[in-house]
Amino acid sequence: MVYLLTRAQGPAGLEPRCSWGTFTRHLEIGDDRYVLRHVDLFENGYAVRYDRVHWVDDLGMLADMPYCPRAWEKWWGPAISLRAVEFEWVWTTVESSPARPLQLATAKMGRWGVVPPWLVRRGNAKPGATPDCGSG
Repeated sequence: MVYLLTRAQGPAGLEPRCSWGTFTRHLEIGDDRYVLRHVDLFENGYAVRYDRVHWVDDLGMLADMPYCPRAWEKWWGPAISLRAVEFEWVWTTVESSPARPLQLATAKMGRWGVVPPWLVRRGNAKPGATPDCGSG
């Protein structure tokens, strides 16, 4: 697995997230090159987190772009490598974020599907499947 951090993202486009300021995104990328889990830490101290179980709610959704370094840098700027233990610490601390209850209360998987559609569409719900990075 790959663990990355991207700084100075946003602010996010929708309320209430856009009023929370810029955010730092922490990513755990699986062997299929799609994000397994990610956390957005906002400058106001709020945080949201997503995984392949809780992948969408009123505050956002799991990152859906396959990991291709050049394409990611184009969209989100340079990424910094993290250690797994650093990611786990950030993932765990989100439980105490004031945004966490809102995330749980507004989950949309019941309406949008249990598996994120980009995994089903690309056939990447199976372990070991990889997306085509093309030239990006």
